[in-house]
Parts: sequence; C-alpha cells; structure tokens
Amino acid sequence: MPIFLDTGKVDEVEKYMKMGIIRGVTTNPTILFKDGVKGGLKGVRERSVEIAKLISPYPLSVEVT
Repeated sequence: MPIFLDTGKVDEVEKYMKMGIIRGVTTNPTILFKDGVKGGLKGVRERSVEIAKLISPYPLSVEVT
C-alpha cells in the first residue's frame, strides 16, 4: 500500500523522500498557506511545481476549492 504525505512543506517532503517511505504527496491551498506559502494562487502553483519536481516520478495531488 503506497503512503502519501499530506503537507506543503518542502523540508518534510525531502526528509521522507530520502527515507524512501512515501510514494506521493497530497496537499491543498489551506495546507500550503498554513505552511507559509505567500502570493495567493500563484504561490500555490509555484510551491506545487517545486514539490512535484522533488517527488518525480511519483504523483502530486493538489486539491482545489
């Protein structure tokens, strides 16, 4: 069973990817803003792309409102 990390923090993603225990990331604007993302939807997009690059080829799921 694959484990997905639910976060918007790049350092957490890096940590768990290095450990090899996650197979993807889920997040949403609420989590991203809580985790310090600024700049509205542009900031959400930028952080999402950053996370996607870190976890490639694994999936990133970004839920929207």
